[in-house]
Amino acid sequence: MDTRTKSADKRKAIIISGFTAIGKSSFSRNTELRRNTNLNVIDLDSCAYSNKPGFPENYLNDIRKAADKPCIILISTHVGLPTQLAKEGYYVALAYPGGGMDAKQAWLGRLEKREQGGRSSRLYKAMDEKWTVWFERTAKEQVTRKWTLSNDEYLSDIFGSIYADFASFKKRGRRQDGI
Repeated sequence: MDTRTKSADKRKAIIISGFTAIGKSSFSRNTELRRNTNLNVIDLDSCAYSNKPGFPENYLNDIRKAADKPCIILISTHVGLPTQLAKEGYYVALAYPGGGMDAKQAWLGRLEKREQGGRSSRLYKAMDEKWTVWFERTAKEQVTRKWTLSNDEYLSDIFGSIYADFASFKKRGRRQDGI
């Protein structure tokens, strides 16, 4: 397979690396958005991978495999993963909170409502303790495009912009490939 074909293959999928509680799972169940794009949504929750031997390579391999066909892939923001996929030529959109203590409280509020056990849940406690580290390392990822969410925004609110940016990414790539 020549380089041009290989490069074009990496422009099939929209990979969205989303911070905890941006609404990835809710988005994946939103059939209305799927009808509007004609793309399947694949929610690759890192929980199924991160505690197994071979992480993160096992997770990256499944993301790459899913990206072989046109679709929307929802992934975590584990350190280095979004950057690695973008370096390989995939379209990677990064969605994360706008920052600051107000954002921390809003995101903790989302987890309190969502997680069984609320404030006692492991994820709530981890985010409360590690907010600054998680936020700062996520913001440093090098991806195709970044979106910061206000406290009342979710992935479904910004997806139209991500989809339009992906279309431009594909068009730019075809021009670069001489197609």
